[in-house]
Amino acid sequence: MKISYNWLKEYLPLTASPEKVAEWLTQTGLEVEKVTPFVPLPSTLVIGETMTCVAHPNADRLKKLTVDIGKKERLQIICGASNVQAGQKVIVAPVGTTITSLEGVCSHIKKVKIRGEYSEGMICAAHEIGVGEAEGEIMVLETTRPAGTLATTYFGVSPDTIFDIDITPNMGHACSHLGVVRELAAVLGKQVDTPMAEPLIPSDSLPIEIKVKDATLCQRYVGVVIRDIEVGPSPLWLTNKLASIGVKSINNVVDITNFVMHGMGQPLHAFDYDQLEGPTLFVGHMDKKQQMTTLDGSTLSLSGEEIMIYDKGGPLCMAGIIGASRPKVGTTTKTIFLESATFSPTSVAKSARTHGIHTDASFRFERTTDIELPYVALQKATTLIQKLAKGTVASSPIDYYPNKAVATSVPMKYRYIGGLIGKEIPPTHIHAILKRLEIGVQDEEEEGFTALIPPYRTEVTRPADVVEEIVRIYGYDHIAPQKSYQGVTYTLPDRTKSEEKEAAITTLLSSEGYHEIKTNSLMDHASLGEGGKKAIKVTNPISQALNTLRPTLLYTGLDVVAHNLNHGNRMLKLFEIGRMYAKKEKAYEEKVRLSLFLAGEAHEPHWAVKSRNIALHDLYTTVTRLFHYLGLPSMEAIPKSHPHFDECIALVHKKEIYAYIGSVASHIREKKGIKSEIFFTEIPVERLIVSEEERIAVRYRPFPQTPAIRRDISLELAQKVTYAEVAHVIHKEKLPYTLKVYLKDEYRGKGIAKGHKSYTIHLVIQGKKTFQEKEITKIMQRLTSVLEKTLGAKVRE
Repeated sequence: MKISYNWLKEYLPLTASPEKVAEWLTQTGLEVEKVTPFVPLPSTLVIGETMTCVAHPNADRLKKLTVDIGKKERLQIICGASNVQAGQKVIVAPVGTTITSLEGVCSHIKKVKIRGEYSEGMICAAHEIGVGEAEGEIMVLETTRPAGTLATTYFGVSPDTIFDIDITPNMGHACSHLGVVRELAAVLGKQVDTPMAEPLIPSDSLPIEIKVKDATLCQRYVGVVIRDIEVGPSPLWLTNKLASIGVKSINNVVDITNFVMHGMGQPLHAFDYDQLEGPTLFVGHMDKKQQMTTLDGSTLSLSGEEIMIYDKGGPLCMAGIIGASRPKVGTTTKTIFLESATFSPTSVAKSARTHGIHTDASFRFERTTDIELPYVALQKATTLIQKLAKGTVASSPIDYYPNKAVATSVPMKYRYIGGLIGKEIPPTHIHAILKRLEIGVQDEEEEGFTALIPPYRTEVTRPADVVEEIVRIYGYDHIAPQKSYQGVTYTLPDRTKSEEKEAAITTLLSSEGYHEIKTNSLMDHASLGEGGKKAIKVTNPISQALNTLRPTLLYTGLDVVAHNLNHGNRMLKLFEIGRMYAKKEKAYEEKVRLSLFLAGEAHEPHWAVKSRNIALHDLYTTVTRLFHYLGLPSMEAIPKSHPHFDECIALVHKKEIYAYIGSVASHIREKKGIKSEIFFTEIPVERLIVSEEERIAVRYRPFPQTPAIRRDISLELAQKVTYAEVAHVIHKEKLPYTLKVYLKDEYRGKGIAKGHKSYTIHLVIQGKKTFQEKEITKIMQRLTSVLEKTLGAKVRE
């Protein structure tokens, strides 16, 4: 939020530097992020008087002028404006001046030669210095001010300083210059000079009626009809005030509503009265879903949950957010209906996020506006419209206010205040601070009192909130640190079984070289594709990229994988313990899952070790080792199909699947921009919790006394056959000795039939005795035979 230093001084006499004011504001909780100078007009821009004006000797449409700018030497300026002549008072930009046009274009004035004649400055048109709409013609001033007078003096504008303030959700009362001044006044112990508005005296009785359908959506609604309006440009003081805080001037009526909103904190909206269909306006949800064309020409599809201002012809405004195009105030507008209201913060915030529209009005309504402000703001705006647009009040003011706001009573104890702050503050000082904050004090006793919180301070509801108000005005710097501290012993609660397992999992995986990641529980629904039908969409997402609760840890984890691969990490071993969410008929479920990701190379580069890529068996080895460590029974690896994987195996025990392990499907990787193969598994943590009775004790075996026999076998297989299927067939044989299976190589190319591939399988055979060669040959023949019969494999020589 931008706040003008000059604007603040209209409410409160400030003599301190802007930097000191920024320090005070930050002390109150209004953190000033940046202090920026604002210069409405260059200090070198001056009034000049044209002494002579003759035709340019080398150009038909140009004129050569001698201009007095209050200095000893006069300037020679070449000008092409048709209305320039001798004896005029004009605005001159001498050499070295930088001017900014109404369109925001900056021009640096230099001494230049134009058709053989030097020009030592520029005579300016209004739009060229950002003070008017007229283009082409120079400004001719009706003034007796002498040549050399600064343009800032003539236009009545001065340099300013702008504070960029970060407004937290609990500081809605400070979303205006008046709100900020209230905070400063509380710090400085001064009185705020609040401008008084004139009473609204109608000269006519044009019909207008308001029907509020739900008082919880609109707690207060005031409005008035104003006729005989002349819509046009705003005076310079108003456009300059708005420009200083980054608001573009539109016309005098709209500018006045913006001026009052930024000045007092109450948004207003003006409707073209003649475009309304009937004298009755409705406030609330519309009966059916409709479309609305907004002021900027966008078309919105309404859900029916927005607070709408509408008539029998359709929507006029999405309350508290943006107006519709039909009753837009323009140059032909003669009569307006001016509204000022209080809308439900929750409803406004929800609609603003649903439609992705965030305006200065919604910014304030979301943080709660002062319910006592609408009528005062309406008075102020109407008074300005009467002065600047020559309007006349044409109806009695409407004021719908069914439930009058009352002060909130909060009982306070001095002992409680001192204990929470860590310092005893005298009661008289506490009362003085509360008075500055417009918080009343009643039922005062020796031990405490009752604080009366004004309605606009909706965030102050508890004794702790009142203490926070006291201490932020008293000043945190005035509370000295304690010289001694009393030690406090904390007893940590016992871990749950799930927490114990999570700690054990983290310990093992960290020792295996895995890095833990934490990803967002929210994700983009579009990235789920067909798999998103049962995903839980968030009703009021903070952004469209975070609109769904994740049904799996896969997608958010792949974002981390993609980021690391893109930054050159060649070996990724990641794990996450996080929550996933799913829809179950009429209910929802929330589960804790363990996910593991493997990608890239199997080990760090080393001259003595041949490089290879991570393979499925690497992840399988990690998972089986984890299961063994946690005391789970041995699992059978069975090839399965799964929508997340191109190649997948399931770890099964007694027909119950504990985990799917596989290579992430290519269509999922492509959405994340990942070309290389990624291996992934996701395991419910509850599956890893076993009772002491069910837990398989870890048994240690002696080193084998017999040597291991290693053999390779090369198989030609159909393209669709996976390594998991090959390993499953081999393990299924249940041979009376230890047999370990590894995928050594995969080959496609010369010598392999079309639609086929070659796997080189590495076998490690070890038993209780030393095998003879003929026994090994028999084992290999048995395995080859079963692979040929089961998978159609062909042994390659």
